[in-house]
Formats: sequence, C-alpha cells, structure tokens
Amino acid sequence: MIIEFSTKNFRSFHELATISFEAEPLRSAPAHVIATEAGGLLPAVGVFGPNASGKSNLIKAIFFMWWAVQNTNFLAQPTTKHPALRPFLLNSKAAKEPSYLQIILWDEERAAEYRYGFTISEKEVVSEWLEVTTRVKKNRSSTMIFTREKQDFKIHKSAAKELDPLLQRVLPTALAVSVFAQFANDLAFRIVTLMSNENLVIVDSSQSVPVNDALERCAEDKDFRNRVLDLMKKADFGILDLVVERIKISDKELGTLPPQVRSWANETPGMLVGVRVNTLHKVYDRPGETAIFNMNDHESAGTRHFFEMSALMLPILESGGTLIIDELGSGLHPFITKAVVSLFQNRKTNPHGAQLLFCSHETYLLSSRANLRRDQVWFTEKNDKEESVLRSLGEYKTRNDFEIAKNYLAGRFGAVPVTEFDEE
Repeated sequence: MIIEFSTKNFRSFHELATISFEAEPLRSAPAHVIATEAGGLLPAVGVFGPNASGKSNLIKAIFFMWWAVQNTNFLAQPTTKHPALRPFLLNSKAAKEPSYLQIILWDEERAAEYRYGFTISEKEVVSEWLEVTTRVKKNRSSTMIFTREKQDFKIHKSAAKELDPLLQRVLPTALAVSVFAQFANDLAFRIVTLMSNENLVIVDSSQSVPVNDALERCAEDKDFRNRVLDLMKKADFGILDLVVERIKISDKELGTLPPQVRSWANETPGMLVGVRVNTLHKVYDRPGETAIFNMNDHESAGTRHFFEMSALMLPILESGGTLIIDELGSGLHPFITKAVVSLFQNRKTNPHGAQLLFCSHETYLLSSRANLRRDQVWFTEKNDKEESVLRSLGEYKTRNDFEIAKNYLAGRFGAVPVTEFDEE
C-alpha cells in the first residue's frame, strides 16, 4: 500500500510536492480508514484542478517511478532516457538539475515500511536510497539499507555480504534496486513486487485502459464475468448478460497489421487469439427474446469505458492493490463516477484495503453525497511562475458539514481556471 509519494523538479513540479494516503484524526468522517500497524491509510484520494495545472504530471511521475523500478533492459532502454523524465524547464537552474522521486510503501505481509527514492538526470542516476522501518508502533526501528551518490555506495552491514558483490553490475543509467532484485535480493525484490503490475495499476490519460488480462479472465472465469456483469447492471446500462469469448483473428484482420507484426503473430503461439465481448438486451415486444450487441460496435463509449473499468477494478479490489487513474469520470455520468469511488470507500466491496488515487474535473465528487473526507481531497494549480503546486484540503479549517463543491467552484481554494472569455 502507498503511504506517501513525493516528487520535485519533475515536469511542471519545480518545488517538492507530496501526496499522502495517511488519514488524519477527523471526527465524523464518512469514509472508512484502512487500519495498519503504520496507522490509518485512506482507501481513496482525489486530485482536482484546472487543465494544465499538474494533475497528469503527478500521475506521470508515479508512472515513471513504477516503470524505472521494473526496468531491467538497461542497455536497450536506459532508465535515464524514458520520455516521461523531464525536469522543470521554465527555470534555467532547475533545467540542469536532476528530478527527485520518492515513495513510502507499507508492506502488510511483513509489517514493514519502505522509504525508497532516487534523483535522476538524462545522463545518470545521481542518488538513490532505501530505508526499512519495522516495529512501527512500538520500538520503531529504522535501517538505511543503502545510499548511493552516483557510483559510490554505502551499504548497511546487515546487507553488505549480499549486496557488495552486485555493485559492479549497477550501471550509471540503472537503478540499483532493480539490479539487486534481478539477482534475487529479497528486500529489493520485495520493493519491485509491491510496485509490480499485479499490485500497482496506472492508467495515464494518454493510454487506453490496460484490460487484456481482465478480458482473458472474463472469457475463462464465469464467476468473475458475473461480477463484472453485476456492476454493469447496477450502473443501469440495460444489459441483461455478457458473452465473452476467445476468438481467432481473421485473415482479413491479420492483413491490416504491419508486415513485421503479421510475421511475428504468425510465428508466435497464441498471438492469433483475441477476445470478443457481446452484450444481451431485452427485446421489448417479444417476451423472453434478447438482442445481441457487439460491445465495440453497438455500445456507447461510456458503456465500453465502464465495462473496462469494472474488469480492471475487480482484481485490484480482490488483491488489495492500488489503482492510479488520470481523468476519472471522463465519458461517465457523475453518479457512475461516484459509484467507482464508492467501491473503494466501502468495507464490504473493499475488504482487502485496495487503494484508489485519481485525478478528476468531476466536482460532483466534492459534494457531500460523494462522502470524501477533507484529507482525501487535494488540489493542483500553477503559481505566477507556472510551477505546479499541490496541497490538501486538510490544510483548511472547515466544519464537518462544509459544502466543498460549492466553495471550490466559488474559487475559495484556488485550483480553478481564470478565463478571459467574454460571456454571451
């Protein structure tokens, strides 16, 4: 689980920006808190703000760290050359300095807290560190496993025997934790596992929802498919049933692929198989009869998006993982967007402590009906130097019955666009 994420000098964030899942001791707070030995953690956190205020760049920072930790192809894909990595360019000094990223993770299985981070430029990993804290509530014990300044390492004596022989394998353009994990160092492997595809799913606004695995599961697992269907029915799309089947790609469809992809697909077992999703709807003038709709051809974009979101969210809710999504609510009715957040807020639908971090323009989520606590609401905006600033609603003194949405739209918290369009 994520406790905290910080970044500095990354894209539009010049100064340090930190977003936290730690729950504040609020009275009469509507959402449940995930109880851990490290303290209460929030099941959902939302970031609101105008266009170009830094919301997407916050997601990109987490995405880059997620990718960098898992990157093992250091020669073909140097960690320093990822297109998402870019310092704040509107300050000449900052443009020459490295970017800073740090994440604090809670490992429920081992009752341990990990503080891992690094600074990185387009040329090299400038610094890196990993600290482990155990016995968090009583007799708190912290150990700095390693620190790195370029290629100079300091290894704690408890890890020296295992890590010292691996230092020569760490390239200037690679993260040490990724290298250590490759060679089966238990602690490094644990960090990589907690930030793996199975535990941390990130949906960038520029990407499609990554649902291939979930679609395959819909085709093979009837119980899982029925749970997706149940969510679709609750969202009132008029769908009676889902028919999900694995199909072979036709010769015609195969012919539309580029030659090199077509050749690869022909030579790779299993690559000529896709998943087709059909929906069944009631035929109203013929009792008992149904009509078959193809999900891609006949259903609305909103229906398709919610189906993809449902298939993506259920495994995360099952495993207690983390979903990070940009532009939550895009193409969906506000009530449905609220329902998505509610799945994480409710103990019954989220029994394993899954987390949701989302960015949105949907102000309905700020209304009292959405049941977000003050510490679950964050705002981004740019200052007069075009630097993104991130702050929590928890910084403001408000009553429990305070109407957040109304005051946000009135500009009380900033983070709203100031336009110069003439009113009609």
